[in-house]
Amino acid sequence: MPLAQPLVEKALRNDNWAFFYLEYSYKKIYRCINVHLPMKTLDQAIAIRDWLIANKTPLSVKKILTQFSACCNWAVKSQMIEDNPFEDMVIKVPKGDFEEYHS
Repeated sequence: MPLAQPLVEKALRNDNWAFFYLEYSYKKIYRCINVHLPMKTLDQAIAIRDWLIANKTPLSVKKILTQFSACCNWAVKSQMIEDNPFEDMVIKVPKGDFEEYHS
């Protein structure tokens, strides 16, 4: 059974699927940052990208970099940081590379 299935079933029962999906996604990114990433500062964005590429699947790298960039865009708009170091750090995922959804 895929890991997300219990969350999806719970969300459908409670008719609040968006909240549960957000919570599930947040927990995955939080764990990546706080447990796995050896570097944790924005000035190390390139090293973070390189570590992700070396240690995660292409689909995971794309998702994580997209979420990091979105977070930094928000921080720029909120005047918390001056620029987004993850901007334009897009990787291409080979077509049909959906192994995370089938595990």
